[in-house]
Amino acid sequence: PLRGSSWVKHVSPQPPSNSYLLAFKGKRYTYGIGSETRNLLHHLHNNRDIILVTTCRHGKQWQRYVDERCGLDQIEFDSYEFDELLMNSTFCLVPRGRRLASYRFIESLQSGCIPVIAANGWV
Repeated sequence: PLRGSSWVKHVSPQPPSNSYLLAFKGKRYTYGIGSETRNLLHHLHNNRDIILVTTCRHGKQWQRYVDERCGLDQIEFDSYEFDELLMNSTFCLVPRGRRLASYRFIESLQSGCIPVIAANGWV
């Protein structure tokens, strides 16, 4: 366990009763590297047991790349707390980002969630 980390879950002899099957909360890229993977997430989001919420509001020039889904995405994004979402999910999506490394993988493990890697061209 990580010392001093608020992420460490207390282990219980009972299996967890997670509210969500699959979850992700993070950036959605409207162009460039990682956009192919993250732009498809809204198709899977059902607002019940699969919660995949994204935001277009990141980077210095985010308004330059706004698309028709950014407004609705932001409303859904703001309605979920990141920590609670991960800690109440069985699986956590780790989609391709801008870089090869992803801290999402470690966050999933720390929250007791099983990471699911989604990326084009990764093996």
